Amino acid sequence: MGKKNTKKTKKQTFDYFTLKNNSIKNNSIKNDSIKNDSIKNNSIKNNSMKTKKYNKLFKTKKLSFVEKKYCSCLMKVRNTKFNPYGICTNSVYNLQGLKRNKVVECGKYYDFSKYTVPMLRFFLKEKKVKGISKMNKKQLLNLLKKYQNKK
Repeated sequence: MGKKNTKKTKKQTFDYFTLKNNSIKNNSIKNDSIKNDSIKNNSIKNNSMKTKKYNKLFKTKKLSFVEKKYCSCLMKVRNTKFNPYGICTNSVYNLQGLKRNKVVECGKYYDFSKYTVPMLRFFLKEKKVKGISKMNKKQLLNLLKKYQNKK
């Protein structure tokens, strides 16, 4: 009699573990679908926030999202010793599997009032404008407006 009872308990424990594993799998599938839905919603929110972020920095909506990202990168990387055009082309286009097939004139579309004084000075220094070191932001903005009107 003792042996029969042990066989039943082994069978019962086997059934218990298979049921438990199946319920865990089902719950994990439900949890994964909930996580995937929340990830999708977050990515949609992040994309719209990124678009809004880049729209604030530019005066026009003529540039595509990638071009805005490229122009924003140029302003951020200008103060380095390296070529900002190469750095931004690599990071925004090449690493994303995209190909840049036109020259993007970013200077026309910047809203310079949103940038700091050092960023404005680096921009003007790159354009070979002299006498910018002692100017304040208001003077720099007036100079940049003249520059934008030329383009």
